[in-house]
Amino acid sequence: MSRYNELFSSIKEFYISTYDQRGIALPLVLMLLIVLSILGTAAWTSSQSSLKQSSLLETNLKCKYLARSAVDATKEAWTARWIEDPNSVPVNQTFYNKYDETAKKFVSATEGDYNSGDYVIKTVLTYQDGICTITSTAKIDTKTATVKAVSEKLTGTDVASTADPWYKRYDYNVSLNIWVPIIGTIEIKLPQWSEWSIMPGTISQTITDDKGMEYNATYHETEGKVVIQTGGSQLFANGTVLEDLKKKTGQTLLGLTSQTIDSFIFIFDMIRYRNNVHGLINALGDNAPFKYSVTGLQAKRIDFECPVNLYWNSSVMPNYIDGWIRDGLSLLGLENLGYFPNPHSLVVSAEVINFNGDLTIGNSAFGNLTLSLPPGGGIPGDEVYRAVAKQNTARNPADRVNLDLIHKDAKYGVVRFGGKVKVEYDTSSANNASLVNGKIFFFCPPDGKALSIGTEPTTFSEINERFGLNITVGPTVEDTRFQTLINKGYLIPASQNDMQNYRNVVFHYE
Repeated sequence: MSRYNELFSSIKEFYISTYDQRGIALPLVLMLLIVLSILGTAAWTSSQSSLKQSSLLETNLKCKYLARSAVDATKEAWTARWIEDPNSVPVNQTFYNKYDETAKKFVSATEGDYNSGDYVIKTVLTYQDGICTITSTAKIDTKTATVKAVSEKLTGTDVASTADPWYKRYDYNVSLNIWVPIIGTIEIKLPQWSEWSIMPGTISQTITDDKGMEYNATYHETEGKVVIQTGGSQLFANGTVLEDLKKKTGQTLLGLTSQTIDSFIFIFDMIRYRNNVHGLINALGDNAPFKYSVTGLQAKRIDFECPVNLYWNSSVMPNYIDGWIRDGLSLLGLENLGYFPNPHSLVVSAEVINFNGDLTIGNSAFGNLTLSLPPGGGIPGDEVYRAVAKQNTARNPADRVNLDLIHKDAKYGVVRFGGKVKVEYDTSSANNASLVNGKIFFFCPPDGKALSIGTEPTTFSEINERFGLNITVGPTVEDTRFQTLINKGYLIPASQNDMQNYRNVVFHYE
């Protein structure tokens, strides 16, 4: 081939090669442009969608925050008014507010503003059957959000006349079995007598500890405030001693003897065992009722507007002694003649507990008083800290409370000992009634359990683990006498205002 032909062929091949490459690149470029266009369109669409979603979410959140703010403000104002005077609170009210973005505050509005404007909130408040309900709906553009809060029950509950009464004036009756020659045994029913008694609850459980000791535990609970009043008569925590005995034997206490001719001897034995209930129970042998009983009372606030006697049981021996005679016997120290020490513990579970009259309790295993808080209830420790710190500024230096005793992360209740407190058969200075008489305390159940008051180590150790009825009873500290509880910070001195200020109203959001 000549060089001309070779050169021509080279040039021809170059052009053909270049033309072929350009033919392949062009479709690739076009395809790339199409892909980029699709991706760009998708990205733009996505960004617009996200922008719309973000805008929508922001509007919804604004509506929700506005509604929640209206509910919070309403419940705070309503609660403050309820604490001041429960009879003055509004019971049915609808009102409107608008958030002024310029002034950054809420202003009054009308129904017309709500129907036509933005940032307007409609709030409906109702108070019925002791429960306050607050519902707020906020409106921005076409979006709305609703927040609803419902209070706990706040009004008092009549627990004396319900199907399951907490307490009532109860009739007691016993009989004597007397053996008469030829005739045989004659049953003599003694006249009934009546006493105000805390009744066992319908919720009950029998517990046996590792030592074979039996506990009959019953429980009452309600919402709101409970007022217990007897017209000035003593309220006894008789437990179930006589009732359980009747169920177990079919007989009354004075009829239980191995030989009926010994009935009067048995009565003498009972009197001899009056201050030794362990001996009395042993004398009854297999006919003895439950060894000990526990009654729990739970509400938000419990007021005892009467004398409370936890130590003495008035259901065993007939009580025909009129009150004025007992008043005379009290001068001789015999005001409890005929009563027996009570193997019973009363658990009072409430945020505010008011013993407005005299209170009689016991040490060791008889007539115990235990304080507790309802599940989820209690005053935050940091609030107690601030209240006591403020009170310290008005106290004498010797009376100021050591703030280090207050646990800020714990929950507290308020208890008032308005009358005289007496601990039977305990003369120790650590249980001197002057330490608590007429005083108010913040009480702190250790470890969220329960707080025994004024007793030596309590008997109810097993109930901590076995009594599954929302309360816990048992030895929470080794020594629970008044002075020890004050020294350890389980009882923190409070003021009269705390009985009123800490009637917090608890709302939950739906």
